[in-house]
Amino acid sequence: MRVVVVGATGLLGHALWRDWRARPGWSVVGTSRAARGDLERLDMQDAARAAASLAAWRPDAVVIAASEPNVDFCESDPDSTRRVNVDATLDLAQAARAGGARVVFFSSDYVFDGSRGAWREDDPPAPLNEYGRQKLAVERALAGFGPDALVLRVSGLFGWEFKPRNFVLRARENLAAGRRLTPPDDQVYCPSYVGFLGGPVAALIEKRAAGLLHLAGAEPFARDAWGRAVARAFGLDAGLVDGRPTASLPSGAAPRPLRSDLDSRRAAELLGAALPGGTAGLERMKADAAAWLPELKAWAGGDVVA
Repeated sequence: MRVVVVGATGLLGHALWRDWRARPGWSVVGTSRAARGDLERLDMQDAARAAASLAAWRPDAVVIAASEPNVDFCESDPDSTRRVNVDATLDLAQAARAGGARVVFFSSDYVFDGSRGAWREDDPPAPLNEYGRQKLAVERALAGFGPDALVLRVSGLFGWEFKPRNFVLRARENLAAGRRLTPPDDQVYCPSYVGFLGGPVAALIEKRAAGLLHLAGAEPFARDAWGRAVARAFGLDAGLVDGRPTASLPSGAAPRPLRSDLDSRRAAELLGAALPGGTAGLERMKADAAAWLPELKAWAGGDVVA
């Protein structure tokens, strides 16, 4: 199996690339917009060069894990972020398909409006923010690929990363410095450790799964409860986490859904097991630190939250 992971310096892409390098029978190319380590250079916004690279690598599957993930930035600058999250993504997907590769794309729980929880794949999406609208636009385009595309909606990704932007790393850094956190106590989602995703995603590729699936941690959390779980996992003061209603917090550029927790039973049935929840993910993340951090620190010149 020849696989290209686009965005292998990102939170999710790095986790997949790390896992699949050692997967028997797999040959994996990881890409980055800038040359780093063993990664190949690929700029999604240079459609012609990206297509030429895919043609040279001749993959069986192209896994698109690259995006602009900053939800507030997408809201404040929809034009430039749409060029990455929609236009360049679809150009790359079309090039992959033209070369005979299947496409795997990661969407988001933010395609839902939060009016209730336990969202299933056949529930109608109604995104509240631009990030969700961009993800939904790609979902709808890839639906036309039929058996050549798999869309996986994920939720609350966390883990070690090159640029420490996910909630767990930011919360850990702030709590360690004695700073109080005020996350919403009425926003519920399914935190998912990226280190748990490699095996299930690879299995879905090998099974030639197609269409739309939810693949999220099996343990829904309110964001303040998740903050306290992070504190306890890393031996920090959970009393510094002070949950507040969303309506009482300063509003960011982008509205967030209150309930975006995903029902992932369909994927669990295909895989034979559910994705472990956030509590197990935090324990595995700590155990993975010694193996993951050296590579990330080398990429970042030592500037990684550890």
